Amino acid sequence: MKQCLHCIEALALLLAVVPARPPHASILKLGPGAFLAQSGSRFRTIIVPPSTLLRGNVIERLHAFARGGGHVLFIGNPPTHIAGATDRDAREVSPSEFAWATIVPVHLPVTPTPPAAAPEPITAPAEFLAALYAAGPPSALVLDSPDPALRMMHRQLKDATVFLLFNESAAVVAHDATLHASGRSVQVWDPQTGTAKDLSAKRSAGKLTFSLNLPAYTTQVIVVH
Repeated sequence: MKQCLHCIEALALLLAVVPARPPHASILKLGPGAFLAQSGSRFRTIIVPPSTLLRGNVIERLHAFARGGGHVLFIGNPPTHIAGATDRDAREVSPSEFAWATIVPVHLPVTPTPPAAAPEPITAPAEFLAALYAAGPPSALVLDSPDPALRMMHRQLKDATVFLLFNESAAVVAHDATLHASGRSVQVWDPQTGTAKDLSAKRSAGKLTFSLNLPAYTTQVIVVH
């Protein structure tokens, strides 16, 4: 599920309209097997949530992305209609027209709005996880034991790799953690104070191993460069 956040954000950027650019222009550039953001981040997997209608230019970009080596996953079912200049010009399509994508016939549980207490962990369907892991690279974070309370996002920038770790539970998360990243400097950045401090980590063959101790409901930003 960690990679899912990347994919959903990438889809939002793909569909974004930028006022300073031509209508329906995307702020993502299409590169070999990836959508490229101005920050240097690469999105190699796009997850499309259930939708009955998508615009034709979006489908064309997704198809071009897949032809270049990217992965497109339609959750539930692919769209049944593709819009033209307007939604009234939509034409009906069949699932066979999406042979270039992976269709995962499952329905994901609704993400609850967090109450005062942390919500119960959400169990994703096995079919969805299998398709997601097959489409994306291995996780950039490995723990000494599984921990559903820890969430992670990472971005590959031009000169650094940034990891955001989040403990969404009421207990401390403590593990020996390994990041798949290489660099001469490893730091913990504090967004609240704007300060940075070195993180003690063991380096070996593109991996960084360190002791993670994350209090309840807190985040940590690790920057490798």
